[in-house]
Amino acid sequence: IQWTGGECTILDLPKFVKYAKEIGYKKQALTTNAFLLSGKIDELAENGLDRVNVSLDSLNKDTYKEITGVDGLDKVKVAIRECHKRFKPIKINIALMNKNIGEIKDFINFGRSLGDNVVIKFHELWKFKPKEVYKKEHVSEEEIYKKISSVGNIEEIKTIKGNNPTIKYYNMLVDG
Repeated sequence: IQWTGGECTILDLPKFVKYAKEIGYKKQALTTNAFLLSGKIDELAENGLDRVNVSLDSLNKDTYKEITGVDGLDKVKVAIRECHKRFKPIKINIALMNKNIGEIKDFINFGRSLGDNVVIKFHELWKFKPKEVYKKEHVSEEEIYKKISSVGNIEEIKTIKGNNPTIKYYNMLVDG
């Protein structure tokens, strides 16, 4: 089961996770903005949650608030750290856009600061409405690759096969 929906912990998610485990689901993952996740991780894990993917829009408080509409960066970073202690690996998903493309190295360094078993996933901003915002903020896959390559040496990992054929995986060495 993939629990998702922005911040699905506004529901009594531990109860649903536990029920899903009781009726036989073997794998359960959560995709979240993590705004309300802190303090719930242990209960979720004990009830059957196996994996967490956190969406992170910026590491700059003002930019984070501008993108998300909430002053929640500190809460999200706490939740990410709590998740990393409990789940291996933890995935951090970042939709790169003009507002945050300059933070690539910061995102990578944040992931590295957590230690091993962290996957940073950069991806294009998906098309959405209003179109003007998408046009203003969209950064192409080629530009993202170029920007990431400027931070460190990368090599494609061809042994990882996900369920989305458009996603490519890379190992990266970052200096400093």
